[in-house]
Amino acid sequence: QSTWGINKAHLISTLPIFVSLMGQPVRQQSDQIFYKTDEYVLAASNICDLNSLQTVLTEAGVSFSLPTLFMFECVLVYIYPGPGNDLMKWIIKNFSDSAIIGYDPIGPDDAFGKKMVDNFIIKGSPLVSISTYKTTDSYRQRLLDNGFLKSESETLVEYFNRRITRQEKARVNRLEMFDEYEEWNLMLSHYCIYYGCTKENIHILNEEI
Repeated sequence: QSTWGINKAHLISTLPIFVSLMGQPVRQQSDQIFYKTDEYVLAASNICDLNSLQTVLTEAGVSFSLPTLFMFECVLVYIYPGPGNDLMKWIIKNFSDSAIIGYDPIGPDDAFGKKMVDNFIIKGSPLVSISTYKTTDSYRQRLLDNGFLKSESETLVEYFNRRITRQEKARVNRLEMFDEYEEWNLMLSHYCIYYGCTKENIHILNEEI
């Protein structure tokens, strides 16, 4: 964590465009906070150690009372179900006005899914919760079971087809011609994007994310 944080903080501080957006940092305050300004904080923590996580966020100046969005990019699938569920319960307890959006691999039982799981094992990064949460419905229910008031989920191929506008698809296609949609759809069908919030009146899926 320290090497990661130091390297990223150095990169930010040496690129003027980043400094102009984030401001000049104060001196590193702890082993887990590497870059801190009024606009941005770079911190590291083991999210399965909830006491440490709360300490780091407090030191970083996070307000637990403000509306907060948590973004999980292939996070929960690498955490065993118990600690992952504890993390979501912790979010609910400490951030009463919050939402979560994330995506994770699913579908481990077909040929593509089995190969995907094996590849991550070979890389030393096993998908330790994919056998428990293997469908979009299981992720939607998981968020509800852990205290989120509203949750929705879909595969990435469903998200792409339903929620990305024709104009945006055309713009991306102009950047680089692409015609391998069969493989594209197969891969995206093995990823689940999920949303959860603590307020009934938050309609995450009404906006493009």
